This record gives sequence, structure tokens and C-alpha cells, in this order.
Amino acid sequence: MTRITLLPRRQLGRTGLRVTPLCVGCAALGNMPETFSYEVAEEQALTTIRVFFESPINFLDLEIC
Repeated sequence: MTRITLLPRRQLGRTGLRVTPLCVGCAALGNMPETFSYEVAEEQALTTIRVFFESPINFLDLEIC
């Protein structure tokens, strides 16, 4: 049985968005071994993101280039 705990939401600046106080950063999932000293396989990165979407966290730091 999976238990999901709701996290409080806070206003994000003046955006009107309400986000959880916990943010998941995704830079390390970009497979940049020269920056992070390790590699991340595509399937592992996708699994990590899928787990995020099933979590109570709604704040994802993701830069799309």
C-alpha cells in the first residue's frame, strides 16, 4: 500500500503558482559526466522523472534547451 503525504504549498514569488517547499533539481539527470563526475543512463533518468510525477512534490527545476 502506497501512502502519499500532502506537502504544504507556498506562493512562488509573484507568479501566482503554489508549489511545494521541496524542489527536485534535474541537472544531474542530463548525463553531464564532465560536470557531475558520473553518467546517468536515459532509462534511469526517465524512471526518476516518473517517480517524481507520482510523488506529492509539484516543483521540478527543469531547463529545456
